[in-house]
Amino acid sequence: MRVILFSTLFPNAEHPQHGIFVWERLRHLIARHGIDAVVVAPVPYFPKLGGFGRWSSLGRVPRREVRDGVPVYHPRYLVTPKLGMSLYPVTLALGAARVVSRLVREGYELVDAHYLYPDGVAAALLAGWLRVPLVVTGRGSDVMVLPCLRIVRRWIAWSLRRAHGRAAVCTALAEAMREMAGGTLDTVTLRNGVDTDVFVHTDRDSARRRLGIPPHGRIIASVGLLIERKGHHLAIDALARLRQEGFPDVTLLIVGNGPWEAKLRKQARQRQVADAVIVYGGLPPADMPGVFAAADVLLLASRSEGWANVILESLACGTPVVASAVPGTVEAIRSPDVGIVFAPRSAAGVASALRAALERVWDPMTIRDYARGFSWDETSDGQLALFGTAIRRFRCEPHGVDE
Repeated sequence: MRVILFSTLFPNAEHPQHGIFVWERLRHLIARHGIDAVVVAPVPYFPKLGGFGRWSSLGRVPRREVRDGVPVYHPRYLVTPKLGMSLYPVTLALGAARVVSRLVREGYELVDAHYLYPDGVAAALLAGWLRVPLVVTGRGSDVMVLPCLRIVRRWIAWSLRRAHGRAAVCTALAEAMREMAGGTLDTVTLRNGVDTDVFVHTDRDSARRRLGIPPHGRIIASVGLLIERKGHHLAIDALARLRQEGFPDVTLLIVGNGPWEAKLRKQARQRQVADAVIVYGGLPPADMPGVFAAADVLLLASRSEGWANVILESLACGTPVVASAVPGTVEAIRSPDVGIVFAPRSAAGVASALRAALERVWDPMTIRDYARGFSWDETSDGQLALFGTAIRRFRCEPHGVDE
């Protein structure tokens, strides 16, 4: 089987953590089933100029690179913020058309698109133009947030009806995709997994020394993009409450990149907890098991999530999770022995859940054993079966497109 993975959510030389979860799923699929895969991961066009922050780094992304033997192409597409989001699928499809067309001529037989908008819609346009089967995967905000925009929802519904296979990373997203598509099209759940050979339980004191953190006291880790949706600001407010309520030895580690870094640092000063808040910025993947091992608890105070990889990664390291009650998280944390799911999503709600977690004695081996139930094997098998189904459906259609 020869597959084109299509997504703007994919790591590159300038942004090695971007969309790492899409790469992990592909990597395990290749390792288990030996498919021939190539990646088309478009990036917005920007000239090679300095002084424009992240936009400048996009200009430096190579046109082609190789990741563990897998060719990765980065064609450019036009992003026009003033014209809104409605044109993004068209500019994305046009930008990628040349390389995808060449790959289809070389024998690649299926497009596997991740993230429904604009990626999935652009992939539907390309698959229709080139007469190849299409599989789309919904991952979170593309299902639960973006469809609130009327035009975006129509685009997504159109692409779902034209896809030959549909998947989501949790059941709640799969149900929402079925509803958008009209309620009759099947959508399978293919959750993300965790590599328990990489994320392992290690000595907490040693992990803290490697991070330069004093071994005494208790550590809360909040990991994710530094944006409002991830809830790091709620973590800071909750920390201030905890310190006032008899937890003076708690430190908050915030790990991630994003536009809210200065805002979060300012908030920590205003709440008078700057001495107990460490903002690391983005860390390389190899350092993340150490972050989870160093923490007493992982906090995920997100407003929305599809399937947060950090939950399983923390559990694989034997560290319990405190997380907001959003659909994918509720599906991931099904046992009270591995974490606490809280509501409402507020500073008070976060503080209450953290207090309960810090007062409890957790068993790291029980937590790690739970994580072992989320291997990538089942997901890889399901993905291969979905590809086969999509190809058969495509071959049975008179024009190669769902009507």
